[in-house]
Amino acid sequence: LIALDIPGHFYGKRYPVEMLEKVAAGGPLKLPQNAVLLGTQGGLFKIGDYCFNDGDPDANRRLVPGTLKPVSWESQPLGQMLITSDGTEAPIEFEPREVLA
Repeated sequence: LIALDIPGHFYGKRYPVEMLEKVAAGGPLKLPQNAVLLGTQGGLFKIGDYCFNDGDPDANRRLVPGTLKPVSWESQPLGQMLITSDGTEAPIEFEPREVLA
């Protein structure tokens, strides 16, 4: 799984292919919680105790239903989807979807 944030940084984790069906059915993904804090030049923004004091733990993310779209500019078949952290115990305050809510 490869994630791309708004400034264009790639990050992600390896997931076995056999887990795709479970994730697509609403199962959680575990991705670095602080990944959305990367700035346009790759530096981290310090927000509270995040980034430098928490060890950059993983957070549960979920695919947003209905957002699967083809990546039409690629020569091989690829798809893209939105992810969210709304499956966590509490919203992650700096997640873009939380900030805009």
